Amino acid sequence: MRQLLLLITLAAVLLPVRLWAETAVLDTLETLESDAGPLLRIRFTRPMQYLSHTPPDRGSQLRIELRPVGMSDDEPTQAEPPERETLARHADARVPVQRVSYEEVLHEHNLIVQLASEVNFVVRAAADFRAIDLIFPESVAAPAPVALWAVNLRDATGPIDTRYLPKVAALADVSLYVASFRQAGGMVYRLRGGPFASQAEAERRAARLRRDFPAASAVAIAPGEAAQIPRSSATPSPLSEADQARVQRAMQQAKSALLVGNPEQAVPLYTQVLALPEHAASAEALELLGLARERSGQSAHAKAEYERYLARYPQGEGAERVRQRLDALVTAALTPKSLREAKPRAEEQPGWELFGSLSQYYRRDALTLDGLPNETTRSELASDLNLVARKRGETTLEEFRLSGGYRHDLLSDGPGSLGSVSALYYDVRALDRRYQLRLGRQSNTHPGVMGRFDGLFGAYKVGEKGRVTGVVGAPVERSGDNPDGSRLLYGVGYAMDRLAERWELELYLIDQRNQGIEERRAVGSELRYLDESTTLFALVDYDTLFSELNTLMLLANQRVGAGSLNLTLDRRRSPTLTLSNALIGQSVTDRLDRLADLYTEEALRQLALDRSAESESYTAGVTYPLSERWQFNLDLGLSRLGAMPASGGVAAVDASEQRDTQIQLVGNGLLLDGDIGILSLRHSDADTSRSDSLTLQGRYRFASWRVTPRLRFEQRHYDASLTQRQQTFSPSLQAEYRYGRSLFIDLELGYESTRRELTDGTRQDESSDYLSLGYRWEF
Repeated sequence: MRQLLLLITLAAVLLPVRLWAETAVLDTLETLESDAGPLLRIRFTRPMQYLSHTPPDRGSQLRIELRPVGMSDDEPTQAEPPERETLARHADARVPVQRVSYEEVLHEHNLIVQLASEVNFVVRAAADFRAIDLIFPESVAAPAPVALWAVNLRDATGPIDTRYLPKVAALADVSLYVASFRQAGGMVYRLRGGPFASQAEAERRAARLRRDFPAASAVAIAPGEAAQIPRSSATPSPLSEADQARVQRAMQQAKSALLVGNPEQAVPLYTQVLALPEHAASAEALELLGLARERSGQSAHAKAEYERYLARYPQGEGAERVRQRLDALVTAALTPKSLREAKPRAEEQPGWELFGSLSQYYRRDALTLDGLPNETTRSELASDLNLVARKRGETTLEEFRLSGGYRHDLLSDGPGSLGSVSALYYDVRALDRRYQLRLGRQSNTHPGVMGRFDGLFGAYKVGEKGRVTGVVGAPVERSGDNPDGSRLLYGVGYAMDRLAERWELELYLIDQRNQGIEERRAVGSELRYLDESTTLFALVDYDTLFSELNTLMLLANQRVGAGSLNLTLDRRRSPTLTLSNALIGQSVTDRLDRLADLYTEEALRQLALDRSAESESYTAGVTYPLSERWQFNLDLGLSRLGAMPASGGVAAVDASEQRDTQIQLVGNGLLLDGDIGILSLRHSDADTSRSDSLTLQGRYRFASWRVTPRLRFEQRHYDASLTQRQQTFSPSLQAEYRYGRSLFIDLELGYESTRRELTDGTRQDESSDYLSLGYRWEF
């Protein structure tokens, strides 16, 4: 209880400062249980479309590429320091996540998950595109050993020379080795043959060998003994030229089938290769046969192939990979039902518990233009606090959360110091999901609410499939917004969680007022679909106040074999259509009621429509694994922003269009275990400029250090004649050091050099640099 009082005191100290509603992306982290194992759900404050992730299923750090939904991705005129945010995670030994960070660098939006060690994981996007689920199989921490057997042929008190043993047909397909053991009377040497996958197989072979070795018996291979067994269980036989050609052709066809997602075609090809006598490709074919059967859903057959591989090649190049895959088969297969039935974990300790993080960073940006003295454009000390107090009862879960900070401006002519509160709420919910109430500053709780708001959200379960929701509060939109009693929103909704097995539907009504004037009245629906390979989300928002379609959006992710496709179709009013948009460009910018004194209701609506451009965005992407280490990503985008006519003294804005193409080559484990390397090529063609950029970056982890170097080069041409050119060169380096279990020291340095060749033939040089140094304490 003392911890909770401390939390409330800190919140009271923070609240009186001028509030700044941050555009934070990360919302909450929640540990759940699913049929496939413990699950960490990472929730966002707005829809974020999953694009790809690397490495595919195992590693010590995970990079998930995202795309913001309903946000413009305008071409920047210059590179900016990366924007980062991090959420504290409640300690849980079964979820091996150290920290979750969101990074926005130019056009890249990445979720970086730092793991405690190299583990197996599964990544899935939620059906509403507002969360990412990370599933950790139950047994990844301690792989189960595979029991191996051998036939003991002879014991001796001195070394045994296997070159002078009699040639026995029953030993032709096994490895002979000598295992040495220390006993009370000295060393004993035992001639053995093997290994065998089961005791029954070893006993059958021992019976055949007793004619030549009367003492032959089946024995379990002792720990450490497998290292003394030769890699291959038989000497590879020379193949004829015809057989060699058959093997080469079959291996190539099988690998191609695996890469394009047709493992069923690969199974008979690998089986054909293994039907020949032992040869140089036998080990690889056996490993990939197990993989093909696993991807075909033949778990029992895959397990048998993996065990056969370990018995024949215990020290083979793929032995460690095979052991990991064999262990993963022990866990239950992931299904959409597992995700829908994910439930909060049972806590071990009763009462209130407090956890979170505290960070402080000094940030400095400087600019130099054409040899003029260096000018500091930013110098601030940023402090951020993220606190969660949680109490689990017999039937309810209570949570109090505070996420906020303070930017202390150190410049005499700077923008000034600002406080921020991105989340401050009390939440109580029934463990059986029968009801939920949340009071305070929050986001991502009710459909139709655009962003963050101060108020109350409630949900109540109706029947087996239904849920009624309600919301009342005040919108929080811009930097500097305090709780505003002059603005009000309220809405109701009804959700059907399992409309038709895998479908979910949610309907809503929203009404929003500003100074007593109705500014938004909308009806809408969200339709969601989720199965093993497909995620689909559709949103329709229609404003009945304007009789205009506000948003029409379709998001889709589709797994195709080993790769995946993503698609976005988005048509909307930008910004979101409200009567308050009429204030844009007016001298009266903060009071809708004052503007209403100058214009009729019909004129106000027309002004709002004129300032709410019609925008379209179409994107498509593909992710394709080239191998276990390499991944190829291709993204195509087309965006249009409609014209805004002159009205109410505000100048017209022309329509614009932009086309983007980005190619990425992503590698993992190239230099160090668990590292990630990325090569990005991007081409952008807009109405007034054309640009091409190359970016190289890496993420490396060794000992207590994590290092992220980045190098970017861009060339941009302006106007239709392409006579004005700009070249930008930008290197940066981020280094993080972990001290102990919970303290992180972070340093980031960046530099950018820009050269512009103007249309009059003159040249302009500009350079900038930035520094960020600080710490983060997690508790």
